[in-house]
Amino acid sequence: MTNIHFVTYATHETGMFRKLIDNKFDVEIKVLGMGTKWNGFMDKIRGVNEYSTEVAEKSDKDIIVFIDGFDTIIGKNVNSLIEKFQKYNCDILVSEEPRIKYISQKLFGNYPTIANSGMYMGYAKNIKRMTDLILERETKDDQEALNFCINTFNDELNARIDTEKEIFYNNPFISIFCSKNEPKCYFKSYPGGNNNTLSYRLFRLRRAVWDYYPYLKVELFSLLIIILLIVAITKKCRVVK
Repeated sequence: MTNIHFVTYATHETGMFRKLIDNKFDVEIKVLGMGTKWNGFMDKIRGVNEYSTEVAEKSDKDIIVFIDGFDTIIGKNVNSLIEKFQKYNCDILVSEEPRIKYISQKLFGNYPTIANSGMYMGYAKNIKRMTDLILERETKDDQEALNFCINTFNDELNARIDTEKEIFYNNPFISIFCSKNEPKCYFKSYPGGNNNTLSYRLFRLRRAVWDYYPYLKVELFSLLIIILLIVAITKKCRVVK
């Protein structure tokens, strides 16, 4: 028999955490990391690695579903989730990164499709192996490591990205208030948006800038120079007039 385990990682409650835990579909969510100190993205991977190890030792048929604790809601009843997952014919299914292609490839790797580490599912033994490989990667960014691993070791992992969005859907910032055409999937993630407070959205934006600035220093510096040049030219034109 295949059992399914729904897992998230959260050191505290914020964002949509409580809405996820008290979901209307009565899905029991296993919370990892509550009350511990947050040291970075790799904490989530370590937590899932330890949990998947425990599950895999009991049954190699069990499935683990990982969903972000602060941004995710359950979109519909999960009774048919295992059957839907098996139709993908893979061992691991990862959600798709929705953001601007150039920035995503700059941050997470030059791949045709970028995976998002906020939502994924798979057989416990495969999730364990994937998280083993991610932890071996010398980086602090779990999403960069995830994309590297599923593209480099996919013959072993048999992973797919959910481009069909039948199970996972990441709603980009740009469409927070335009949700009419959203797919009717099982799990939806709204980074920094949808029912979150303004302070939380600002927190997520500030954290994103802090986390990803090193990868985009050239682009941001160039943008700053352009802005300064525009300001200088504008002032000069005003003086001439």
